[in-house]
Amino acid sequence: MYKIWRSKQHSGFCGTRVQVGKYSGLDCPDEKCPNCGRRETAEHILTCPHEDRTRLLADTTDDLSGWLNQECLTDLELAYWIPKYILMRGDKPFASLGTMSPRMRALAISQDKIGWRNFMEGCISTHFYFIQHYHLALSGSYLNGSDWTKSLISKLLHITHSQWIYRNFTLHDKLCGYLHNKSLEDIKQTIDELAETSPEDIPEGSKFLLEINFEDLTKSHIENQQYWIIALKAAITAGRRSAAAGSRARRIRNKVNRKLPSRSKLGITAVERQIRQDGMHLAANEDIPFPGNETEPTITIFLTKKRPHPAAIFAQFRSNKRLCKPD
Repeated sequence: MYKIWRSKQHSGFCGTRVQVGKYSGLDCPDEKCPNCGRRETAEHILTCPHEDRTRLLADTTDDLSGWLNQECLTDLELAYWIPKYILMRGDKPFASLGTMSPRMRALAISQDKIGWRNFMEGCISTHFYFIQHYHLALSGSYLNGSDWTKSLISKLLHITHSQWIYRNFTLHDKLCGYLHNKSLEDIKQTIDELAETSPEDIPEGSKFLLEINFEDLTKSHIENQQYWIIALKAAITAGRRSAAAGSRARRIRNKVNRKLPSRSKLGITAVERQIRQDGMHLAANEDIPFPGNETEPTITIFLTKKRPHPAAIFAQFRSNKRLCKPD
């Protein structure tokens, strides 16, 4: 995972707020750094001006400086200028930091072509190796220039990685992280908006949701706040559906009320009343014989009676072999 992070950081595809916003699907994604509030790109990981991030960079650079000055295993100019170049954060070119020897200035010019960010991501000039190899050859140490260069690159990457780890903690911490605090602010804003809902917009059985103490609600657990928001939104939706259904029912009643007087004037209602009194209003749905025709067969007898199958008819004949006694 460390190698994957290094490749993503160097290519600019690390999971910064800008990069995450590109595949979030949101129209206006949040691209703010969780520490300083500026637009967070892969380059911003190393240049964040937040006080704690600056202090962290200084502490990790002090650790690197202690390693460089350990037992005089590093060239004196390298041990002096490397921490200064890191703390400058690319604000000035390496070659313009101060007075240097010709070989050190050649190293600085070469490193300026590579860049400060690439330096912090492990891309250093070959001049570091040649200067340090010469220094270790004269010191009598068992360490060679290649091992020293590998250690330097590893420590530079650890400085950059520490910035990324600190940023992730401040972003994703579940108690005081940036995303957690932002979620609390969004929930509080939603509660303030829903608190102004009119009681007429929700059903009678859900009006108790507006009778709670909103000050206590904003201080309660986040799960209680989310539950209240979901419940009130559902109540508002139910109220809208009830209002729509009520308007449809009123239109139907108005149509019926307009139709009833005209039926009475035409005498239609009187005829329907007489049919119900005679008990004939069920004849259209049930097979009730008409009075006086109880003995006459109805057509349903002929429709429901099935014609027997020819095989069943032949089976009843006495000449059928199945009826003959066995020999």
